[in-house]
Formats: sequence, structure tokens, C-alpha cells
Amino acid sequence: GSEMCIETAPDDRALILLFYIEEKSLDDLTGITGLSLSNLKVKLHRIRKKLYVLLTEEEKNQDVVHKK
Repeated sequence: GSEMCIETAPDDRALILLFYIEEKSLDDLTGITGLSLSNLKVKLHRIRKKLYVLLTEEEKNQDVVHKK
């Protein structure tokens, strides 16, 4: 199958890993990253938005492949 390529900045990738995979709290992340809580929430929101767009694009591409 095709590998989905997620282009994210290294710090974004770290946030994804810490927040979603290691399930760190926002408080933990502010300590780890040195970012303010509001800045962290904005970053996570942007990351989710970026991932959503990438995933929906991937689905559209899959639909095109399956219709052939």
C-alpha cells in the first residue's frame, strides 16, 4: 500500500508523540516544551487540522484509485 507522508515540523511531531501516543497532559507538555498553555493548545489545534486535511486528501486519493 501507499505510505502516508505526514510533513510536520520536528517539534510538531514531538507534540503528537507526547500528547497522543504517550498521553501526556497539557500541564506535562508545558513543562516539557516550555510553551505556554494557550500556545500549546493553538499548536495542537493546528496539528489536528493539518492531519485532518492530510487524511481526507489521502481518502480522496484512495477513492480515485478504487474507482479505476
